[in-house]
Amino acid sequence: MDVSRRLALGGPRGTLGYVVAIAGTALVTGPLLVFRGDVSKTTVVLAYLLVVTAADGQPPGDADERVTMRSAGQVVGALVVVAGPGSPGLGGAERRVLATFANQAALAVERGRQEEQRNRALALQETDRLRTALLNSVSHDLRTPLASIKASASSLLDGEVRWSDAERDEFLATINSEADRLTRLVHNLLDMSRIEAGALDPRLVETSLAELAGPPARRARAASGQRITVDVPEELPAVLADPVRIDQVLTNLLDNARGYAPGSPVEVVARQVGDTVELRVVDHGPGIPGPERDRVFDQFYRVEGGGRRPEGTGMGLAICRGIALAHGGSLQVEPTPGGGASFVLTLPALARREVVRP
Repeated sequence: MDVSRRLALGGPRGTLGYVVAIAGTALVTGPLLVFRGDVSKTTVVLAYLLVVTAADGQPPGDADERVTMRSAGQVVGALVVVAGPGSPGLGGAERRVLATFANQAALAVERGRQEEQRNRALALQETDRLRTALLNSVSHDLRTPLASIKASASSLLDGEVRWSDAERDEFLATINSEADRLTRLVHNLLDMSRIEAGALDPRLVETSLAELAGPPARRARAASGQRITVDVPEELPAVLADPVRIDQVLTNLLDNARGYAPGSPVEVVARQVGDTVELRVVDHGPGIPGPERDRVFDQFYRVEGGGRRPEGTGMGLAICRGIALAHGGSLQVEPTPGGGASFVLTLPALARREVVRP
């Protein structure tokens, strides 16, 4: 699940409810105390009722006690103004209005409890969905390479068959490639668990964009023979980055571009945009439909197209975005003019240091 989609209960929106409750209570109580003799008790209660309604309009946080705390301030304020020292006793009409006010506060608490229950139910549903997707995806992706490794190893160990050198080499190559596939799967699972736990800690060093973009582009070019161009101007500022992690991101993006746009050129382009730099991996394949451009960064989501069936667990782009966020950057996808997809990796740029010549 794209972490940017989650809203932590009790985060900025939850804090806003407290601000509305405290500031609203203070703003209402001060003038009402000054003009207490000239304002009817009904007006006082209705003024605090407005503050309760405004505060209750904000998300309650991670427990219904927070709604209670918001409403309690207005209840105390109303009682101080209406029935505090120097105030006449409450009449029947005022008691009825105050009872209505108390009921509204109780409803606010109940709504907070219901909201919390809904949030917990949604969180459990999302957890179950991710667990099911993980088990289905991992079990399939584990079974396939394990079956290939087992079949190749069993064939080599079969003493009743005399294999040729070419056949033995083919079995060994299958074992080697499928073992690499298993290794990538395990690494992806570990990376995703670190990202989910907020424990991905990149080792940042000052480096140039050319040093980041060159190696993965050369490997991709050698692996496929596909045309891959790199356009990284020398005057671009350096960045603080973990070269290993950024290499992982660019390798994944280049593999996706080659897989979904086979035979067409792929470009790696770097530009400065304000106080950031952008690394774009541009392909000219079928592209990604608009509604799917955010979903491609979800765990286990894979786009079909490009003349092939989606491979892997669908964790690659989710991991890439997690790495970008850990660097203080971002990863987005845009349509390529003329057709295709452009993945845009944004990183903070370092300020240029002037060279002092003797």
